Amino acid sequence: MNRGLFLFPAIILCDLIAWADEIYLTDGSMVRGKIVRITDTEVRYSVTAGEGKAPVLSETENKKNEGEGEPETVPENAPETEEERAVSREMVEKVIYDGGAVLTLKKEAAPDRLFLYDGHIMEGKVARITDRYVAFQYRGSEPLQIISRDLSDKVMFGDGREISLKVERPQAAQDPKNPAVEKKDVPEAPKKEEEKGRFSFTIGVIGAYEIWKPVWQKIINPFPYLFMDFSVDPAVRYGPEISFRLPDGFGVSGRFLYSRVRAKGYANTGPYMIMNDVRNEFFESELSVKYFLSDKIAVYGGLKYFGYLQRWAVTVSYLYLSSFRTYDHFHYHNAGPRVGTEFIVPVFWRLSLRGDLSGGLLFGYQRLDSTYKTSAYFFDLRGGVLLHFPSAHIAFTADYRWHLLKFLQFDNSQFHSGGRELMYGAQFGVRYEY
Repeated sequence: MNRGLFLFPAIILCDLIAWADEIYLTDGSMVRGKIVRITDTEVRYSVTAGEGKAPVLSETENKKNEGEGEPETVPENAPETEEERAVSREMVEKVIYDGGAVLTLKKEAAPDRLFLYDGHIMEGKVARITDRYVAFQYRGSEPLQIISRDLSDKVMFGDGREISLKVERPQAAQDPKNPAVEKKDVPEAPKKEEEKGRFSFTIGVIGAYEIWKPVWQKIINPFPYLFMDFSVDPAVRYGPEISFRLPDGFGVSGRFLYSRVRAKGYANTGPYMIMNDVRNEFFESELSVKYFLSDKIAVYGGLKYFGYLQRWAVTVSYLYLSSFRTYDHFHYHNAGPRVGTEFIVPVFWRLSLRGDLSGGLLFGYQRLDSTYKTSAYFFDLRGGVLLHFPSAHIAFTADYRWHLLKFLQFDNSQFHSGGRELMYGAQFGVRYEY
């Protein structure tokens, strides 16, 4: 009696140890047994006969049982036999051995591959393909990356499918009699009317930090032998910009910049001491009509305005006596035609290089005590980078600008700056694209 009580737990423990391998299937179920071998097509394991599902008998055994009429009775004390079973490897997710080792058999899906024109190959998951970009997710990375379609050559999906991202259709595919090319494997080239018929709208703001060297920075004062050189503060300018992309490749754009700039000048000769404090309100605006030769280059023509208003506070001291006088509403206005070209070159990821070159003529006047006619020509150069986020419809710009205004006619002989105005510095912008 006592011996039986001690042997029963031991038998149970041995049984659990012997059949501790666990096979987890893809349908969520689990099978226990002893792993015999694992091949490329199946997982074979053994269990004690009679456990789980009924054992599968061979044809010979089936015939024998049918002839006898009744299956052979197995004695009670007969030793337990092991039955070998098999399950398809595709149905097995993992195996946990009795020692705790884990073997994962489920094959990981092959990644999608994006081929770029510069030779790079990106592996991950292609989430979306549009006519402008490819939304791509790197392996093990959550955020989506937006890749310009102009930088992409083709996509090879993990299931073996391949899509070319080139805009132009292969010549062989244009021949309907060519049986070697199936129409479904060739991306349709976008129709020219639809591509140029797109309408887009952009609105944004610009900020600039620029050095301004005005034409009046160096002055010969009416007083004898009195020379005055002004110190001009940097110009912090800001304003809106707006543009429309119209059908048939045309577009309209405009911008306006405003700033307040202060300048001071000192001079003394003999008993005279002169101090000038000049407050400037600076204005610049541009309006252009563009024609897009492609998505990367455009030419344009339009109008440009350039001018400012001044308030002069002049203090003239003679010995210990001083007088004060203010000249209000000093006007300086110029406007005229301008032509130019702009371009954009994708570099990598969402970053592109861009440039803008323009020039033209300006005609106007200046007025202080009297009115003077003016005429000038100008050159305006901008170059920088553009960071574009298509999914958010937002773009950021950072440019260097150099602007030269050379006067052809300027009647005030007091100004001695070589007849030119110069402005250069950095410009930054953010815009929303629809």
